[in-house]
Amino acid sequence: MTDNIMNQKGSRVLDVFYPEDLGAPFKISLYNCVTATFDERTGDMINYHIPEFDALVDAVIMARLAHDQKLSGAEVKFLRKAAGLTQAVLARAIGIDVATLSRVEQEKQPLGPASEKVARGCLFKAAGKRDSMKEARHKAMFDELTDKLFGDFTPVAARSAEEQFELCFHRVLRTSAAANDDSVDWSEEEPVLLCN
Repeated sequence: MTDNIMNQKGSRVLDVFYPEDLGAPFKISLYNCVTATFDERTGDMINYHIPEFDALVDAVIMARLAHDQKLSGAEVKFLRKAAGLTQAVLARAIGIDVATLSRVEQEKQPLGPASEKVARGCLFKAAGKRDSMKEARHKAMFDELTDKLFGDFTPVAARSAEEQFELCFHRVLRTSAAANDDSVDWSEEEPVLLCN
């Protein structure tokens, strides 16, 4: 029976995969890294595997926070939950009350520019603490974000209600000659603006 089941399944790495189970309110594309198993008779996908899922979530958080498009309430909620923060913790960190943050997340009120800058830094830091990336790389990314946030960074609104963007990722092997260490990281490609 086991041999028969094994013969009915085939696995392969997908050229591109759009992970809907992340729950992100924006499009994410994963290139050449997701392995899917298919029923060979029907061609239906049976299951799939996203490698280093938690590291991907953290990479998505950091990439979205570094993008200059203003955060929507749905994005704030997704990023907060993905970073493992409660509403109370994020609200306290950015200096607003929980009721205000709740209204922001429900799209009933926008997050002010100053609060959004602090929220981006707080969420990035929370994701970085969870992420398995090398400390030096995380520090460099955080320094780049803080330079951007506290320089002339101003979140820009989408040009139209239909405009969204897509975050694209692939996995890369990083070799450190000094430490004789190989690691695999999620690497972001250039975000793509989409119009529905």
